[in-house]
Amino acid sequence: EYGPGLPAMYRRRTLVSPDDIAAMLPVQIGSGVNLFGYYMFHGGRNPVGAGGTGLEESTLSGGYNDTPRISYDFQAPLGPDGQQRSVLTKLRPFHYFLREHGPRLATMTVRAPERLPATHADLQTPRWSVRAAGDSGFLFCNNHVRQYPMPAHNGVRFEVQLPGGSVTLPSTPVDIPSGAYFIWPLNLDLDGIALRYATAQPVTRVDAGAQGLVHVFAATAGIPAEFALPDGV
Repeated sequence: EYGPGLPAMYRRRTLVSPDDIAAMLPVQIGSGVNLFGYYMFHGGRNPVGAGGTGLEESTLSGGYNDTPRISYDFQAPLGPDGQQRSVLTKLRPFHYFLREHGPRLATMTVRAPERLPATHADLQTPRWSVRAAGDSGFLFCNNHVRQYPMPAHNGVRFEVQLPGGSVTLPSTPVDIPSGAYFIWPLNLDLDGIALRYATAQPVTRVDAGAQGLVHVFAATAGIPAEFALPDGV
């Protein structure tokens, strides 16, 4: 259960940016989460209790936080009246990804890199992982940490050891910008076409009728999109 927003309370009124929220999706999914859910995705309002009393959490009622009496907005992607917040735009590509690729992702186990951040305070070591089953998988990377400026990682190539051999991507080193976060595919079957890897995030698959099946990818800002396809494709 993941909070795509935070509640306001009288002792703490935290504001979060869309990237603060969305950057945690590749972190959690890349760490092995399968049953992913939100609290709260749609904000609301507390009803007024009998006699005009409030039903909100408060220290007077034995709770830890003093929260607003009526508002249960939570800075959620959807506001109490269905308002679409900007964070929804950041989350939607991951939702499409999970809907399309979730069944195969659920069978994949996590593989951590040889070098991991020494502690949570280590902001210099690249943060990435792989989930794979057999020779197919996804690479997850996050270079955004709330309230901490992250360094760009220059001249990066990933090498992933799979049962059928290693996959090195991209073909030439790239710079991973500060604040970037993404999912890249490894040996992804595109309805009979073998995609060795891509430096773009798979989003969804669309049946375009007479035009056939269309696989949609999203470029990672600041990184050239490269698709390693068989010769002649």
